[in-house]
Amino acid sequence: MAVDADLFTAPDDFGEVVAWTKKDGTVIPALPLLLVLGQAMVGGQLTAIETEATAMVAAASVTPAAGDSFTRASGEVWKIDRTCQRTSDGVHWRIHVVSSRLAVLGGN
Repeated sequence: MAVDADLFTAPDDFGEVVAWTKKDGTVIPALPLLLVLGQAMVGGQLTAIETEATAMVAAASVTPAAGDSFTRASGEVWKIDRTCQRTSDGVHWRIHVVSSRLAVLGGN
């Protein structure tokens, strides 16, 4: 499984490259990552939650911590706050992340 650790996060496959910023300001400029938006059942239909997601990153690349963030190519910033769950199987980290932008109720 460790041999295939980068398969899911590779930009040529399912992932993308982000700039990861540690809480202390250290930047990893090109970190492969897979981001999957959260989903909820609303009115019988599965709807994306655009301010919450699960990020998956190779465990050998970074150890995620509260206060870390990453920036996507679009400029969108995602954060790991102190309540964000982080789990690892030794090969990947699965991290619940939140968008830095606020959801606007009733907005388009």
